Amino acid sequence: MGDPQLKLYSYFRSSCSYRVRIALNLKGSCHISQYLDEKYPQHPLLPKDLQRKAFNLQADIFLAPQIHAACTRFNLNMTQFPLLSRLHEADNELPAFVDARPDNQLDAPS
Repeated sequence: MGDPQLKLYSYFRSSCSYRVRIALNLKGSCHISQYLDEKYPQHPLLPKDLQRKAFNLQADIFLAPQIHAACTRFNLNMTQFPLLSRLHEADNELPAFVDARPDNQLDAPS
């Protein structure tokens, strides 16, 4: 018997939903990744080492929605934040992040 399909109920602009969409696209993110790594251990996303695991749990998935909103909704000039700008550019090249963006959601206004 196969596992049932996951279904996400969300709002396109919700940063929490954005994180979950990225996480599901990557099979990652804090509690979700822990759950998925335990349920589907074939391709673990998190390292076994607890320190490395803790660091990974605080990674791009949490920053990407905030940086995206700052840039697109609030038109923040990111030149004063070069590290975050590079992170944002790198995230925009990853399909899991691009597919999870609010403007790519079915409930986003066209």
